[in-house]
This record gives sequence, C-alpha cells and structure tokens, in this order.
Amino acid sequence: TTFYRTISQLEPGHYLKIKKDGSIEKKRYWQLKPEQEMEEAPTFEVACQRYSELFETSIRRRLRSDVPVGTCLSGGLDSSSIAVLLDQLLKNSGNPLKTFSARMPDPAMDEGRFMQEVISKTSVDPHYVWQDPDKSIDELDDTFYHNEEPLLWSAVLTHRLVMRLAKENGVPVLIDGQGPDEVLAGYLDFNQVYFRELFLTDPRRLASELVSYREHQGKTFNAGPRFQLEARYPNVLSTLGMLGRSLHSARHLQDMSPELIDRRKRDPLPFPKFTHLNDSLRYATTVRGLSYLLRMSDRNSMAFAIEVRLPFLYHELVEFCFSLPPAYKIHEGWSKYILRKSMEPLLPPAITWRRDKVGFDTPQKAWLEHPRFKERIQSSIETLKQEKWITQPNSEKSWQYIFAAKVLKNNL
Repeated sequence: TTFYRTISQLEPGHYLKIKKDGSIEKKRYWQLKPEQEMEEAPTFEVACQRYSELFETSIRRRLRSDVPVGTCLSGGLDSSSIAVLLDQLLKNSGNPLKTFSARMPDPAMDEGRFMQEVISKTSVDPHYVWQDPDKSIDELDDTFYHNEEPLLWSAVLTHRLVMRLAKENGVPVLIDGQGPDEVLAGYLDFNQVYFRELFLTDPRRLASELVSYREHQGKTFNAGPRFQLEARYPNVLSTLGMLGRSLHSARHLQDMSPELIDRRKRDPLPFPKFTHLNDSLRYATTVRGLSYLLRMSDRNSMAFAIEVRLPFLYHELVEFCFSLPPAYKIHEGWSKYILRKSMEPLLPPAITWRRDKVGFDTPQKAWLEHPRFKERIQSSIETLKQEKWITQPNSEKSWQYIFAAKVLKNNL
C-alpha cells in the first residue's frame, strides 16, 4: 500500500514481469527468513571480525564508480564509521573524500563537535549547510512535490538541503548510513522489546540490563505489572486499547470532525507488539520503519540526480546480523554493540561510545513559531475547517495540518 488508496507499490525483495498479453507476474527474489538465526552463535570476538570483513567488502563494492563519490557526515556512529573507512580506503587516491553535513545555529542541537572528531582523525574535505526556518520553508513545497506524500518531520527538509549541497559540489554518488538502527537496535524503543525477551528467557540478565539502562539513560525503566503482562501476552493491551477507542475519543483526535473520528475508531492499530528482539528488528527492517526512510532518501537524492548507496544494507551483512543473538546488538545498555566494537580501532572514542542519538534533528517546535510558518499553518487550518476535516485546531498538530492541507488541495 501507499499513502494513496488507488496506488500500490512493489514490496521489498520482489520484481514484476509484464508479459506480452498484458498480464503481470510478481515474484519474490529475496527474503530475510526467521529460521536464519544460528543455533550456535560464534563467539563475540569472531562475530566482530566477520562483521568488519563484510562491512569493508560492502564499502569497497559501493566505491566502484567513474564519477566522484562522497558521503554524508552527521557525527553519529553510522555515518562516522563510513567516513573513516572510506578515508582509509581512499588515502592513496589523491582525491580527499568530500563529506556533506547539516549544521544548526542552536549549540544544543548542533553536532559539529562530533563531526570535527572525525575530520581531525581523517583527511576528508568537509562541506556544510547551515539550517534555519527560512531555508526550511523555502524547500517545503518542492520537498512535498518530490516525496508525493506528507513529511513526517522537518528533518526531511534538512536531508534535502544536504543533497543539494552535494549536487552543488559536483558529487553525484553518496555513500550513506541508513540501516543499522533497524538491523542492530539503534532506537531506544528496541530496549523495551529486549527487556520483554529477557523477562521470559533470562531474568538475571534482565536485572543487569535494567541497571545499565538506568546508567545510560538517566532514568528507570518500569518493569512492573504492566510490563510483565505485555511480555506474557503482547496483544492484550493493544486489544483493550482498541476497545477503549471504540467507546471514547482519544484526546489527540478531538480536533477532527466527528465523521473522521468514527472512521478512525474502526481502524486497527498498525503497530504489533513483539517479545523477541530479532522479530522486532525484522519488522522494522523489512516491513515498517526503514522503508519510509529509504523512500524519503531516494526521493530527496534523485531530485538532484544523486545516487545514494547504502553499505549497511548489503544483503550478506544484514543476513549475518540477523543470525546473531540479541546480546550482540544490545549489551550492557549499549545499542549497536557489535558495530561499536568492530569500528573501535578506527573511530575516535567520543564517537564509538556516544550515548545520545541526535541525527538529523531540528528545532521543529521553535521553527513553527516563525512568522512564515505561522502564516502557512493558519492558511492550512482554514482549508481543513472549510472541508470539515477538523473542528477545533490543536496547536500540537501544526506540522500535520500543513501537509494535510496540501494533500487536500491536490485532490480537490
């Protein structure tokens, strides 16, 4: 499915064959199978060595090009890993690797200090674009046009600016870092799934991981009755929540027209619960999550005729990661543990052992207070009211209103 009811998209790992008689045949050519998980995993040291070999093979293959190749550098673990390895492989080429980064005027959100850690350790040629609300709103309509659906958050606009920067500097191929968050449990929510799995399989390890989680995140994870109920019966609370929605309107829906609320009540929740980390990662990698990011990256890059190559999604590397036990991915509070340990010899410690995760974050809430954004929000609200999509606007939904109005106008 897609955002549009009458338009479908080909599922990952499939191809279509259109025959002379007009008939269409769809076939799957690759699938990440659940049974690929090893019965006997290699030692962690052996697994790190194999991960390093596969990752370098993937990078080398994606360097094949008769045009300049660059990379995006955010200062995070994933992009930094690519940059330092590329720099090592290209050091005798005579052409320093060009990196492209988004910077933020707000020091609290700017990752320049982490980018500099990588730049100081390598011979890369860095390029920057400084983000601000005026640039974002200038890009808004064109970004929507190329993405053809609402933008989930303002970082999509930042990503587009980085693609424009690469185009302006004559680099038509970028090696980018999408994938490890979904394959190796980089997002904080994956901890909860892992905790459920440990609750059912290894309570002693759960106690240790909960202590590490508190040390890393500065907050306590509640492993009380609700958590234990979800671990044993993952769909019970979702079913109760759906029943509650059928009887009462959730607060976040109260701005919508009564007809839309009634329709929404009947929709099943699209977020399944998992009790095993690898199952959750498989879903995020192949069904929901990564697919949106890849689509957005492809639309933003191709708007400037840039080809993006993704070494972390080399199929042999992904298959290897899914053959490994969860403890190689989340370990003592560290996410993407096997990646950290594999890259430790090459990366600055400040990057290898970063605890925070920022990425392409932006001060979206502050930007929406900018006069040009406020004008756009008010216009969008008037359109949605006129078409009876909303009644009383909710200030927390300003971003959604902008794109709901754009979709509506495109279909009137």
